[in-house]
Amino acid sequence: MTAPDPHMSTQRAWRWLRRIAIALALLIVASVGAIELAYRAVLWDLPRPQPPALLLPPLALRAFAVEMAGSASAHVEPLWPWRLAGTLALALAHDHLPRQLRAQALPKDDSPSLPLSPIASRAVRDAGFKGQQTFRRFALMIWISRHWTDAEAIAGWAEAFDFSSRSRSMFGKEVSALAPGELAAAVVLSRGPSRLSRSPKAWRHARQDLLQRMRSEGLLDAAAVAVAAAVDLPAVAAQPIEAE
Repeated sequence: MTAPDPHMSTQRAWRWLRRIAIALALLIVASVGAIELAYRAVLWDLPRPQPPALLLPPLALRAFAVEMAGSASAHVEPLWPWRLAGTLALALAHDHLPRQLRAQALPKDDSPSLPLSPIASRAVRDAGFKGQQTFRRFALMIWISRHWTDAEAIAGWAEAFDFSSRSRSMFGKEVSALAPGELAAAVVLSRGPSRLSRSPKAWRHARQDLLQRMRSEGLLDAAAVAVAAAVDLPAVAAQPIEAE
């Protein structure tokens, strides 16, 4: 009986490894392609939203970034299909990973992504679609992430919550003329105007939290925070808005 040829065994092992690698590559390509095709199919009948013509002043942009995403350096992360496929795969595998690896399973970013859902929701409503429009909103979020700048996304978020008109009604000023305390007041009220204005204590707490985060991000110094904290809640602060 002849002994097995180790050279032939090695060749067979490499052939199987190549087949597995090719199969995995085809699976990845198919998944990425399917995600992109589904996105383009949903996007087909959707008008593309135009970025805001008027951007916010620098301090307002950073204040909104801090409030929206927790960081003045928050940015728009383009949602490419391979990123979506990878995030979905990691999320599905998360519960099956060893406990010590779960904390590292999903990637962490020191400058988080800006939320685009309010902009997409308003764009879907403006296009005349009603009811549950989850896939259309998600398709527009993908499109906006690929075509808008950070400043345009923040201004679009503010526009979705009628920030400029709210600032005029609260303080009788354009956004560019708001003092830091007025700016922080208007920003936090954009998140939940009816709820916060019914509770001045909750509003002051939310505004003070934003001011402290702006200070920690280097946007304000201690003196500016102290002056800003003295600004009182305007009586006309709360008016329901469509995007709330």
